[in-house]
Order: sequence, then structure tokens, then C-alpha cells
Amino acid sequence: MLKMARIFFVIAAVFLSACEQQAFLLAPASESHSSSITWNNKVDILWVIDNTPSMAQHQTVLAQKSGAFLNGLLSRNLDFRIAATTVDMRSGGTEGKFIGSPAVLTKSTPNIAAAFNQKITVAEAAYDLEQGLGGMKRALELRSSTNTGFFRSDALLVVIVVTNEDDGSPGNPSDYISFLDTIKPRTPIGERNWVFHMIGVTGAAGENCSTYGNYTEPGYRYMQLVDNSGGAKTTICTGDFSAALAGVEKRIYDTASRFYLDRVPDVSSIEVLINGNKIPNDPVNGWTYIAADNSIQLHGNAIARTDVKIDIFYQPIGTK
Repeated sequence: MLKMARIFFVIAAVFLSACEQQAFLLAPASESHSSSITWNNKVDILWVIDNTPSMAQHQTVLAQKSGAFLNGLLSRNLDFRIAATTVDMRSGGTEGKFIGSPAVLTKSTPNIAAAFNQKITVAEAAYDLEQGLGGMKRALELRSSTNTGFFRSDALLVVIVVTNEDDGSPGNPSDYISFLDTIKPRTPIGERNWVFHMIGVTGAAGENCSTYGNYTEPGYRYMQLVDNSGGAKTTICTGDFSAALAGVEKRIYDTASRFYLDRVPDVSSIEVLINGNKIPNDPVNGWTYIAADNSIQLHGNAIARTDVKIDIFYQPIGTK
């Protein structure tokens, strides 16, 4: 018997669960089953910016590559919301409030590139204790008041911190992981609805920020959230942020183009079609089957916009 996917294209495929939606329909032996597709392409992206003076040159470099990041989101027809806050949790500082105008950017925001760069070039405040995790938490706690219009319960939450120092927020990184898990509960299959990324000092061998002549410190606390959520950690110690932004984008698109099956397939029987065209089993520009979590991952040119039709056929051999 063939199975055919009814795929709900979510920026994070973590929203797919047999308990919430039946993702696949098992067709009778005598017929092929057609499925309608409901798209959910929502992603909420919160930037947490270190706005101390030592970050000025880093932010300028980041702004130079921001256009490619935005164009990537727009080209895939994602329903995104972008906001930013800072690591300044002093009384009278940012304290988790969104910065820039408008406070929340969407794909319909006029002059979005200029508005985005305004948010990420804010190296102006001199203080000693950067609290990126605290700023993130407070920003999301204000989601129904001061920071309204950003957070959506049915969107993937992506947090990106940009800093050259570690976090000085109170509590342990595990406290912030628990907070994010609370406002973005895991799906019944255990997948997270949030991802944390860091563009900062990774502590990797050979990493060197001395070209800027500024004090730097590996973001060990941030990297605990990165590792816990499967995010990207890329170095800030560079004159070109193309790779850093590409790493963040890749995680977003990889998550968007991963589909969980509700039965174990005969891998040789899998067929994946985009707009009716069969794509190859290819880890570069096609699809691969991931046995560890019983999913189909698209790659390269096969990573689709959210306005295409995707069908998956396979012969099931058992349950997950």
C-alpha cells in the first residue's frame, strides 16, 4: 500500500505530530490517495544585540551582509517577524524592550533593509555587565504588553545573539532553556519549537579577535542554549559575516524542509515530488531519509518555497 503525505509546511517541522494533525493518509490497496496541503510558514526572529562600544565595528560588518539574510527569507515566501533588543538590563537601559522603528518588521515593511540595519547597529552604551539571556527573557515576557505584535504561538521562535562577550545574566543557562520550553512547549514527538543561535566568540582553536583590539570572551553560557536546541554558533572574529548569517539561515531552512513520517518506510519505495516533479535521493540537491527520527530532509535546490506542493509517497513497513 502506498502512503501519501499530507504535509503541513511549518518553518520548523517540529509542529508535525500525529497527535495534533494526521500527517499521512494510508491509501487502500486499490487506489492512490491525494492530499490537500496546509502551509504554516511562520517564523519569529528575535535578535539580541550587544550594544557596548566594543561592538561597533562588528555591527558595521554585520549590517554589510544583512541584505542577503533578508533576501533569503523573502525568496522563500516566509511569514516572518523580526524584532531586536539589547543585552543592556540596567535600570533605564533597554531592559528587554524592542528597539528601532517599527518595533516589529515583516515582509511588507517598507525599506526593510534600512529598518533592520537600524536595529543591529546600536553600539552606544558603556557598561560592564552584558545580560543577553536576561534581555531575551524579558523581551519575551513583554510579548503581550510593551512588545506586542511579535510572538506567535504557532510560529518557530528563532533567537540570535550577537556579542563579543559571555552572558552575565542571573541564574543558570538551564533556567532560560526551561523558560523557552514553557512558552514554546515541545511537540508530542519531543521536537523543540525554538532555536537559539550565537554569533560571538566560540573559543575554537585559532580564533582571534585581536584585530579589533577589544576585550573578548567566549560565550559559553550562550553556547549551552545553542547546543541544546541544535542552533548555529559562528565566530564574530571575522571581517565578513557571510558565513555566520549563512549558518543561521541554513538551520532555518533545514528545519523548514524536514518532514516527519508517522510510519517506518521501505526506503527504496520513497518518492518525493515538488509541484509534481520527482526529485532525487541526493544529499546535495535532493532528499535523504533520516532513520534516527524517521524523517525526510530536503537539501540544496530541493529546499522549497512555502508556496509549492510537496508530496511524499512510500511503502510502510511498520510504525515508528
